[in-house]
Amino acid sequence: MEGTQQETINAVRFNQDKQCFVVSTSHGLKVFSTETFNVTFVRDFEGGIKFAELLNRTNIFGFVGTGQNQAYPSTRLVLWNDV
Repeated sequence: MEGTQQETINAVRFNQDKQCFVVSTSHGLKVFSTETFNVTFVRDFEGGIKFAELLNRTNIFGFVGTGQNQAYPSTRLVLWNDV
């Protein structure tokens, strides 16, 4: 397709109890269950996410952007509550 950029993986991190893992990509982040390997959550962020952490099994994330979007620079930790 013209004008679409292929999604790339930047980092993969497990949560504290290893029941989920978060995948940081060039488009945003995705959370997977380790039991079923199903996607349980997807959030797109313009410019992508460099790396992210999921707090236990909550809706709270800490992430650092790739720097391609000024709202999510690569020098700032963002705490995100996705309620």
